[in-house]
Amino acid sequence: AASEAAKVADAARRAEAQAREARQAIHHRLADAADKRDSSIGARQAKAASEAAKVADAARRAEAQAREARQAIHHRLADAADKRDSSIGARQAKAASEAAK
Repeated sequence: AASEAAKVADAARRAEAQAREARQAIHHRLADAADKRDSSIGARQAKAASEAAKVADAARRAEAQAREARQAIHHRLADAADKRDSSIGARQAKAASEAAK
């Protein structure tokens, strides 16, 4: 009976050890899965940040181009106004010259 009890106790210890190893293996697998998930999330976040930086850079370039276009239009309008004013001045001078004759 004592040897049977020893056999049962030994089998119980082995079963407990196997259960402990199984729990540890599950814990390690879960930890590995969490690490992979976290690194995947980190990679996605880094990719999203890179894309956001590209979009922001493109927006800055578009704003600079729009600013340059507005300045070019302003200069063209100013040049046209100067030409118009000088043409009006030339016509007035010509008219004054004709009136003086």
